[in-house]
Amino acid sequence: MSGLRKTISFIIAMTLVIGLICSVAYVPVNAVDASSNVAIFRLYNPNSGEHFYTSSQVERDSLIMSGWNGEGYAWMSPAYSSMPVYRLYNPNTGDHHYTINGVERDMLVANGWNNEEIGWYSSEMTAVPVYRQYNPNALGAGSHNYTTSAGEASSLISIGWQDEGIGWYGVNVAFPPYPIEPEKHYGPFTESQINVIKQSLGVPLTANVVVTVSNPWYWDGAGIWLVHVGFTDGSHTAGADCDSTT
Repeated sequence: MSGLRKTISFIIAMTLVIGLICSVAYVPVNAVDASSNVAIFRLYNPNSGEHFYTSSQVERDSLIMSGWNGEGYAWMSPAYSSMPVYRLYNPNTGDHHYTINGVERDMLVANGWNNEEIGWYSSEMTAVPVYRQYNPNALGAGSHNYTTSAGEASSLISIGWQDEGIGWYGVNVAFPPYPIEPEKHYGPFTESQINVIKQSLGVPLTANVVVTVSNPWYWDGAGIWLVHVGFTDGSHTAGADCDSTT
């Protein structure tokens, strides 16, 4: 009988230990500090009417340099949760789509969309809903809008957009400071800037090079960030990208 008591006591003790381990290991996604969360940028393409969302500042800056307008932060996302938000791209229309629904993702992929994997994660709590609207009149890009603003959602619905409810949830924490956006310039390059471009492209500084660019460029004093750079040295023409970190 004493052996049975010892066995029961051991089982109870192990149950308490396991329960303690589980209670310590499980931390709700939103019960962490703001540094464990991710800010989502929102951008707008004035040519296509598409709103774009990304957690990458590098991608944000690249799009701004290509003519998109930065619109600040859209929402805060947990760095990780059990509910990923999938990002897809339509190569035929240039449109992006975001969904938490794996069935919807698979349906779009089957219809020719590119699966760009996980864009960010949805909060497991419901404090900050991200509303989704659909524009049935959009031709190509810009058919969906995602916003935490109930007023913006209602305004779009009032002019013909379809209410598609809540797409996912953001995290109820303060936004971090918004990083400075690249400055767009359209003027000609100075001699020192051209020399940096030559170095980035492996062109001798003594070469007779004329640098041209069709898109806005950003000069930070130490390097140059260009989109679709072309240069001619009298014998050939080539294209390349220079990064501000080079």
